[in-house]
Amino acid sequence: MGVGAVWRWLAGRGRGPRARPVALRTTDLALLAGLVALAIWLTGFHGRGFSDPIQHSAGEDWDWQLTLYGASAGSLSEYQRFPTWNPYTAGGVPLWAHPEFPGFHPAFALPVVLGPERGLKVMLLLHLVLGWAGMVLLGRLLGLRRPWDALPVLLLAGCSVWNYRLVWGHVMVQGFAYLPWVWWLLLRSDRRVVPSAIAGVLLGLPLLLGGPQVYLIGLLTTGLWAALRVPAAPRRGLAAMVAILAPALLIGLGRWIPLAMGAADADRMTLAADAGALGAYDAWSLVKTWAGAAPLQGEHESQPTFHGWLPLALVVPGLAVAVVRQRAMVAVLSVALLLSLANNLPFNPYRLLQMLPGMDAFRYPERFALAYAPLLALLAALGAQALVGGVGRLGRLPALAAALLIALAAVWHGWRALPPEADRWGLLSGTYALPEAVDPRVVPFRQDPDARWNYHSMRANRGCPACRDALGLEPPAGPWGSDLAEIHGEGRLHSAVLEGSVAEVHLTAVGSAELVVRQAARPGWRARVDGADRALQTGDGWIRMDLDPGEHRIQLVYRPPGAATGTLALGAAVLVPPMLWLLQRAAVRRRGRGRG
Repeated sequence: MGVGAVWRWLAGRGRGPRARPVALRTTDLALLAGLVALAIWLTGFHGRGFSDPIQHSAGEDWDWQLTLYGASAGSLSEYQRFPTWNPYTAGGVPLWAHPEFPGFHPAFALPVVLGPERGLKVMLLLHLVLGWAGMVLLGRLLGLRRPWDALPVLLLAGCSVWNYRLVWGHVMVQGFAYLPWVWWLLLRSDRRVVPSAIAGVLLGLPLLLGGPQVYLIGLLTTGLWAALRVPAAPRRGLAAMVAILAPALLIGLGRWIPLAMGAADADRMTLAADAGALGAYDAWSLVKTWAGAAPLQGEHESQPTFHGWLPLALVVPGLAVAVVRQRAMVAVLSVALLLSLANNLPFNPYRLLQMLPGMDAFRYPERFALAYAPLLALLAALGAQALVGGVGRLGRLPALAAALLIALAAVWHGWRALPPEADRWGLLSGTYALPEAVDPRVVPFRQDPDARWNYHSMRANRGCPACRDALGLEPPAGPWGSDLAEIHGEGRLHSAVLEGSVAEVHLTAVGSAELVVRQAARPGWRARVDGADRALQTGDGWIRMDLDPGEHRIQLVYRPPGAATGTLALGAAVLVPPMLWLLQRAAVRRRGRGRG
């Protein structure tokens, strides 16, 4: 009974935000232009241009992500085949069955058309603007008035939630751009199933962008928020919650089936016992770190989010407002915050999540900061608005002075108030350097075309046997480049061509011979020898097959196991909103005929 009372109190019966029509004004267009300019500045594109290479070192995720995007985009642009196999890394690894594969997302057309580096820059820019625009709309729905609705964007842009991750090449975090829109639809839908289903599709888009942990964080926080709204109208609330979860889970199923079947031996997401430990933070040192007054602890995957003193100070009046009007948002923020600090708490709540199927494979609970940081910024903006409103009781002049003071502090916060540690990591300089190796302000890393990095090997159309795949797959022994295939025994190799996920070999064998194709023999490869299907053995080495004497034409095609089932699940997810709309229309017509 007590738990039910608390749940109903958190749900805030009758006190949720009411949906208002979305009106586009001239000020909104000016705000959108400002968001674009801020995104260009923040991502460091200004001064280098979209055509310039993305500067990075071999120790960052940029190398792997550029290889992933380059191999995927090249398969479509050069060979007109859907990308299923990356032949350049670790002797060949799955693409479609890779958890960070972005090929199913509509925006992936940009790297295909513009190239991996330029296309990635445009994708990141668009997602930044998209996420910030969603923040503005969500803030208005939560009660922020103009111009306070722009404050959460400034506070979020001034913390490390976006820029720090992008420095290291964690491009999968761009999927968080959809969360504000999901939450906006969740609150605006008034528990209607069709808008809720659209929110569910948006909730699954981060997974199509290659962000499995982003997807799960969004699923958990959105599911909690939706569950807190159920008590206010149980029947409609449950229907809306199911409508949200159905397409999101179908998208998850569509991506997880090929991953589980095609790359079951991957250890990319394996969680070590102390993975992501932040270090020995007490409460006050953690607050100082958030404010930027103390250095960050931990390695680059586990850096906590820093916010600055301004949002931390404004959160105090913001909580006073939210506890009355937005209790569900405070509850979601609190859960995400606790999970982000899981490794620093005496009792680690993340271990409870790891008991769920699939969650034991995910590391770094600190990434939950990417979910609580937008809510913290919204809460701080509500606090600023309430603070100025309270001062306004003393007169218009004190209110204007308070508003001007907060505005100047916010601009200063976003422009210069990042802590010195942020500058050392090159957050705003765009140098993308490893701080322990070189000072980015003195000698920034450059792309070295002679380096044996995965991305440059791919651009030279040669494999990189020394590169360990992000899936955790070790390369089979031996290099490959122009020597894609060889014959063990007497014979002559006429040609050997590899086009992404398809290899074609023409040879003549004198006597019995063995063909070796230097691609990893993973489940999913299919062979046709002289037009007839041939079974292949899978294992840790190269693809091998015995051949009879004579001339042979061999075609090898990679299709990940579970691809058909995964495609059906993804298609079903997209069809959920229109199917619900059709069912709703049919029900309305039936009711109309019944009354007639």
